[in-house]
Amino acid sequence: METKKFLLLIGVAAPIAIVAVWVISWYQELPLRTAAFYRESGDVGAAIAQVDQYLVAYPENVQALSLKAQLFCDSGRFRDAILIYERVGPATAEDWLSYTKALAATQRWNAAAATAATYEAQYGAHADNYLWGVISLTNMGRLDEAIVMSEKLAQLEGRESQGLLLYGELKARQSANEEAVNAYKKALELNPSAADLHIPAEAVFESFATLLLDLGRSAEALEVIDRGLAISDTSGLHHQRGLALLSLGRGEEAREEWLAANKSAPNVASLLEMARQYLNEGDPTRALAVMRHLQNMEEIDSQVAYLMQSISDALGKTEDAGKWREVHDKLRRQEAVEGSMSQVITTQPYNSWSVVFRAYFSSKYQRWQEASDMLQTVEKDFLEEDAYLVLRDAIGAQKLGPEVLEAFSKKIAISQ
Repeated sequence: METKKFLLLIGVAAPIAIVAVWVISWYQELPLRTAAFYRESGDVGAAIAQVDQYLVAYPENVQALSLKAQLFCDSGRFRDAILIYERVGPATAEDWLSYTKALAATQRWNAAAATAATYEAQYGAHADNYLWGVISLTNMGRLDEAIVMSEKLAQLEGRESQGLLLYGELKARQSANEEAVNAYKKALELNPSAADLHIPAEAVFESFATLLLDLGRSAEALEVIDRGLAISDTSGLHHQRGLALLSLGRGEEAREEWLAANKSAPNVASLLEMARQYLNEGDPTRALAVMRHLQNMEEIDSQVAYLMQSISDALGKTEDAGKWREVHDKLRRQEAVEGSMSQVITTQPYNSWSVVFRAYFSSKYQRWQEASDMLQTVEKDFLEEDAYLVLRDAIGAQKLGPEVLEAFSKKIAISQ
């Protein structure tokens, strides 16, 4: 009899205990469910607050930390998201997507390409993963791999134009010009307004116009530019319209477009074209007046220096011309070194020196973390290479001085 009572008690108590555990668990995870609700309603700040409330009681909970990392990505706090993923690692497909996006957004291209590949291997095709992967591979100079991934993106419903656009950009970099032009054309046939892409619509038309102008197809470029201007009236498109018109022998109209390009803010490229045009017409005074509109003259390239030298010569300012000649020669030497580095990146993307050179360009634009990540991947190959060590120290100090390019100049001179 006692045994029957005991079994009856167990039979009643067990379901009650299960329900009690479920209720406790449900109540404990209420902040996470509330966070998910706020996230779906677009209130990311409130969602993060709910997750933080949960983490006060359970600071090591991986589910809560992963959700917080995803929310950081939603709100553009990519570095904070990366810190969480570096601590607990991505646990789900959504985590891998968020991690890849955060790495790409912070220009840590090498790491982003690796996580994009991991996602595809584990979970298969995903448009956003392909997008971040293409962008990351492209920035590392791994164009063949990027092209393959852009083709995969173009095969996904709703993202065909985006994939084709990326494919066209990459083929243009490889000088496969007809393939590039056809890809651009098809992308704009599918998406005439270039809407909902990874770059603004005007950038799409500018990119296509640049390709056509480089190929000498100015009339076609003009049509593309006019389509772009109908969607977005930008300084860059007006500048390109001026280039197309000049190439077609319509110089006065070109100048009007360059003036339009400078309505809101100085457009350096258009100012240079106007100054060059005035100089070619024998009016160096007006050319100099245009050049005075340029800002940050200390951040110039050899073209600007040469134009200033030519204007000074035409005005009979011998001393000024001599100074600009010295500046021009110095900049030309620097650009020659960087040109050699870029050539290695393009022709030998998997060469260890190519990785080092990409790290240099990343650091030049103050992408210090990405530059450091790149150098670490090839460190064992360069422990006794002066140029590598000089760059590594500069990146560590986050200051790229003239000694870096000088070191690479010596290395390139020796290799040639």
